[in-house]
Amino acid sequence: MSYEFSEAQNQKFRKLTRSMNRVVILLFLVGLNALIQYYFDVVEYQRNLTLLLEGLAYLLFSVMVYLPISRFKKIFTTSGRDVEELMGAFNVMSRDWFWANVSLGLIVIVESLKLFDGTTF
Repeated sequence: MSYEFSEAQNQKFRKLTRSMNRVVILLFLVGLNALIQYYFDVVEYQRNLTLLLEGLAYLLFSVMVYLPISRFKKIFTTSGRDVEELMGAFNVMSRDWFWANVSLGLIVIVESLKLFDGTTF
C-alpha cells in the first residue's frame, strides 16, 4: 500500500525543509564564528575554552538539524513512498536525539555562563 500526500501537504514539507535549511545555516555560522574567534585568541596566546565549546556545540547541533532534511525532501520529490520517507525522517531525528540534546545543553550552559558572569575558562 502506498500513500501520496496532496500538493498542499507537499508544499508544507517544502516550507519545512526551507526553514530547517535556514536554521542549519544560522547555527553553522554562529558555530563557525565562535571557532574563528577561538583561533584568533589562540594566536594571541589567550585560551578561551568557552569559545571552543560553544563553536563545537553549535556545529554539532547544526548537523543534528541537517540530517533529517534529505528525508523530508524525498517526501515531495518522490511518489508513492511519502509515509515511508516521513517515518524515515522521524527515525533519523529520534536516532540522533541524544546528541542534539547534549549539544543544546552545552549551548545553554556556555551561553548562561557568558550572560550571567562573563565566565570563560
